[in-house]
Amino acid sequence: MNSPNNLNLDAEKILLEQLKQGDEDAYFKIFEGNWERLYSIAKRILNDSEAAKDIVQEVFLNLWEKREERNIKNLEHYLARAVKFASLNVIRNNHFKHAEEISQDINLVSVNNELEYKEFESNVNLVIASLPERCKEVFLLSREEELTNSEIAKNLNLSQRTVETHISNALKHLRKNLPKDTAIAVFMGLFI
Repeated sequence: MNSPNNLNLDAEKILLEQLKQGDEDAYFKIFEGNWERLYSIAKRILNDSEAAKDIVQEVFLNLWEKREERNIKNLEHYLARAVKFASLNVIRNNHFKHAEEISQDINLVSVNNELEYKEFESNVNLVIASLPERCKEVFLLSREEELTNSEIAKNLNLSQRTVETHISNALKHLRKNLPKDTAIAVFMGLFI
């Protein structure tokens, strides 16, 4: 018997398959189910509601236009990362002051942007991999699995204070070992 989580994954797989085949109803279900959360992420990063709306529209436009090419494993994660990356691009290029420039200059489908993001992610992953084993384990549970400090402490049989120390040490290590621009991006976007 399937667990509720498996049912959600199965439903997501079906929705993504329908999207790939050009099903507009599937696209609108994805849009309606994710727009508000994605807008919230972009607005938190940019602190600009119009720019945040533009970012989310670009992400959804990209999702539709490239639906046949994308092999999305986790829709929620994919969309959140796309919004974060696009928002960070806006900050880096300082385009959020001019709404017209945002729609012209942000191009999520750009191979260059995808390569830049992969390089960025690779650099961050290398620095994370260099953390001491327990520190890395705690940090990844916090940032990738999005567990609370108390959940991590319980799972790893640690005190909550020890978990907090590991996370603090990991962040210091990232700050010290990543280029300044990358470190800022990590703290502003990748781990929001």
